[in-house]
Amino acid sequence: MCTLENDVCIGCFRTSKQIADWAFYNDKEREKIMKETKPALATEDVALIRKVITYYLNNIFPVDKEEQEKLMNIFHRLGRL
Repeated sequence: MCTLENDVCIGCFRTSKQIADWAFYNDKEREKIMKETKPALATEDVALIRKVITYYLNNIFPVDKEEQEKLMNIFHRLGRL
């Protein structure tokens, strides 16, 4: 299930229009959209960013609840890349 922020899904990175029209796309169109919307991050970068977020949340700075939720969302989204 998609969760939108600024008209873009925070998990699959498709726009609300792409999500709404998804059933009407053929497999080739779907594959193209997924390739275009997937963030360009190296696997090593994802692992490093997850470590930084973990360190930040556990050790270094006080984080308010809203910021903590945002960081945890990013952490989990990175796990899907």
